[in-house]
Amino acid sequence: MTSHVPPSSLPMIPIAAAPEQMLRRVFSVAVDACDPLRRMPEHLGSRPAEQVIVIGGGLAATRMAETLEQQWGPCEGLVITGHGHARACRGVEIVETDDLDQTAAGATARMVALLANAAPQAAVVALISGG
Repeated sequence: MTSHVPPSSLPMIPIAAAPEQMLRRVFSVAVDACDPLRRMPEHLGSRPAEQVIVIGGGLAATRMAETLEQQWGPCEGLVITGHGHARACRGVEIVETDDLDQTAAGATARMVALLANAAPQAAVVALISGG
């Protein structure tokens, strides 16, 4: 599902700006336009089940988990991300790690256990981002 941003809602970038300033501003506007807190709520709807288990990985997965909890209330689960990318989640545990280290392996095992022990009526949401 794609979302169209009307041109009138995009900020104006002055052409007279130095090329480096203009490129930095364009990059900033593009990143802001993709922010899960801005983009996800219109696609989430209401909470799908009483028990929502969130799993995920990637630098943006924590921001997506934060957005889910703002919309649906506390969820349970675990998201793995890189150092410095944790967000304030209420029920979803955030594990910061370096790629393929022991922390990541342990967190992945705990994530699998969460899924194995989930109630049949639980909703599972996978949040995956790449970088």
